[in-house]
Amino acid sequence: MAIRTSIGASRGRLISQLLTESVLSALIAGVLGIGLAFSLQGLLPRLMPLHDLGITSVSMDTRVLLFALLLSLLTGLIFGIVPAWRGSPANVSDFLRSGSRAIGTGGSTRLRNNLVSIQVALSVLLLVGAGLLLRSYSRLTMVDPGFNPQNLLTAELQLPVGDYTGAAQRYQAFSGIVEETEALPGVVSASLIDRLPLRDSGGDIYIWDADQPPVDPSEWQTAYARLVMPDYFETMQIPIMAGRDIETADMSSQRLIVVINQQLAETIFPDQFPIGKRLAVGTGDDATVFEVVGLVGNTRVYHVSSDPYRAMYFPYIFSPAANMRIAIRTSGPAAAMVQPVRDTLGRIDRNIPLAEPLAMEEIIADSLGTWRIISSLLAVFALIALFLAATGLYGVLAYYVSSRSHEIGVRMALGAQASSVVGMIVKRGMLLVGIGLVVGIGGALGTNRLLADLLYEVGFGDVLTFVVVGLFLTVIALLACLLPGRRAAKLDPVRSLQVD
Repeated sequence: MAIRTSIGASRGRLISQLLTESVLSALIAGVLGIGLAFSLQGLLPRLMPLHDLGITSVSMDTRVLLFALLLSLLTGLIFGIVPAWRGSPANVSDFLRSGSRAIGTGGSTRLRNNLVSIQVALSVLLLVGAGLLLRSYSRLTMVDPGFNPQNLLTAELQLPVGDYTGAAQRYQAFSGIVEETEALPGVVSASLIDRLPLRDSGGDIYIWDADQPPVDPSEWQTAYARLVMPDYFETMQIPIMAGRDIETADMSSQRLIVVINQQLAETIFPDQFPIGKRLAVGTGDDATVFEVVGLVGNTRVYHVSSDPYRAMYFPYIFSPAANMRIAIRTSGPAAAMVQPVRDTLGRIDRNIPLAEPLAMEEIIADSLGTWRIISSLLAVFALIALFLAATGLYGVLAYYVSSRSHEIGVRMALGAQASSVVGMIVKRGMLLVGIGLVVGIGGALGTNRLLADLLYEVGFGDVLTFVVVGLFLTVIALLACLLPGRRAAKLDPVRSLQVD
């Protein structure tokens, strides 16, 4: 009875010791992780485009630190209890009499193998997601917005309403600003629009063919309405496909004219030459009929990922607003012209500020910020997961080599070649990787549908992404398998066969 009690106590002490070591290891890892986070917190904003979200610095939060430490403690408890219980022999006397060289059981071995396969599967999920988003981002950067964004400065101009009350006053003020701006060295051309593409959306209104009105008002189409000054299309480098641009003479003419884009022409005047056609704009009896005098190329209005939409451009004088956007085509970097333009405005009227000056390339880059941030975060998490999976695979195979050193020694004593020993280890490791790959790819095909709204011209089942991820992970896994394999091949058969 005393012996059994002693054996039971020994098992309890062993479990307690293993559990204590697990918890301490987890806490030490948590503390080291927090220290690493403190040292890298200044690096994160530089590695990821967090400035797109208005984040310029990252600081630690006490609640986050406490949560991290608590999570480390729970990790040590959860992943320490089961291995400690399963790894300690139920009958210590039988275990001692057996002379076993390892305490691992078939169940614990399967658990380790399953954990490695799960790590590989999670790595595949994250790598595929990051790959799809990176491919989408790459495609978005190559999208033609319909105009030339290079060397193009944009800003907002707001006339003081009390000082410029009439249409003629506002037109003269804006014309003077454009004229003075174009006279600056480094400025190629300038013009104004009430809503810039990719910067201002909205402003849509009903339209139809005035000569063939739809019977049912539900068949009316909509289009974006824009007010522009002369030379707008030249400044933006939007191609004029037919007809003409809006000219200075249109600002004093009573003639109702409009320039439309290709998308509108194909919708309202299909298979027809649109120049000279009559376009009804508005609703019901309040609709106004305009003559189409120009046809221009499509532009991305809302976002570079959105399809071109119907748009029409009216002379500014048709509805002279006090708030306009200026577009300035420069011969050099657009940002260099901000101060000269601001000084020019100060000479014309100090009450007209140059608000929100931005290069169009910057506007486009900011519009892609969501893709960059999410793909960057996924890529970082995927690489961390891949590192953990490779480390876990190496650990499992290293333990396998250590626990089977006697068997490996027998094989080598009987004439087994080093290459066959390495192949045995690699085969075992790659089997775990293969299972993880299959599970991960299946999971990716299902869960990546969640990314459908963030993908652009890339399907969630994109073959190239899956192939690249599979090859990349296989190469990393092979390296993790070869290290224990080479160690096994270098075992001394004589020492391995010695009985401890």
